[in-house]
Amino acid sequence: MKHTTIDEGGDGDEHAVQLNLNLQEDDLCCCEYINKNGYTSHLLAICCDCDILDDSFERLIQREEIPNSHFYEIYSVLSDRLRIPWYKGARKINLLGVAPFLLLPILGYLSTFGPFSTAISFLVIPIILRLLCKYLGNARTKFYYSFTLASLFYNFLVVYTASNTWSLYISNIGLFISILIGISIIKWKCRKDVSLVVDNLPFYYYCRKCRFHVIGRDHHCNWLDCCIGLRNRRYFIFTIILTISWLLVIIYYYYGIFYGVSAIPVYTDFFSGISFVTTIYGSVAVVCLFPILIHQLNMTWKGMSYLDWKFKKTLE
Repeated sequence: MKHTTIDEGGDGDEHAVQLNLNLQEDDLCCCEYINKNGYTSHLLAICCDCDILDDSFERLIQREEIPNSHFYEIYSVLSDRLRIPWYKGARKINLLGVAPFLLLPILGYLSTFGPFSTAISFLVIPIILRLLCKYLGNARTKFYYSFTLASLFYNFLVVYTASNTWSLYISNIGLFISILIGISIIKWKCRKDVSLVVDNLPFYYYCRKCRFHVIGRDHHCNWLDCCIGLRNRRYFIFTIILTISWLLVIIYYYYGIFYGVSAIPVYTDFFSGISFVTTIYGSVAVVCLFPILIHQLNMTWKGMSYLDWKFKKTLE
């Protein structure tokens, strides 16, 4: 294998790595790439030379406990090696980013067979989230953020295909686009400020996941993969209000379909099943979002972030 020199010192690590990778692009074929260790590798080597995977299987066969760190290392290797052929080198596939867009439609389809399959599908989601939290650590936030986008997209798609009135059609598209714009602003406002003087900032303004200081940091939102602070807090609250409003419109519409004057039976076909499941999914989301909205409004009324309030309580 060819080796590519990568600078690992100083504050410009990321810039140096990117510069070196760019210099090597002209030498790569469509199935080659530079892996995380700086070596030129090939797509066919996806399952080769993985000591951590071999050790995990050996422990499994011998009925020994597999350390949690092994799962993250296996994910790290797979995410580095799972790529698609591309011009001037194979491109990496974001496993945690793609997984929710595959998982949700599968669970949604399985949940349309009846009440039991619906219950099982809804139980699988928290189990998956718990396993990711246990084995992947901070990397799980990428999955959570993609899960949020996938949930919004598939809810929009179900309502879009079932819209039979202009009011529902317009409100569905308008609120969906507004929510996406709100999320984009929230993430854009949460960016590193290179001119910020961090010497006199409280220690809890630093986020270990974002890896920079956030003024007025309230918390790190795993579902948006960014911190909520002074600069984006009002947009965060406004986006929650938009999301709750959108979900209530969906719930109200489907409530009329299933429990109105001309109600249709549930699970008679795919449309009735997926519509009913979408209603339940939206109801669960509203129940989860409403306390967050109340909490954020309460902290805003007090004129401080949650971490400021928490730290102040420890001093009393």
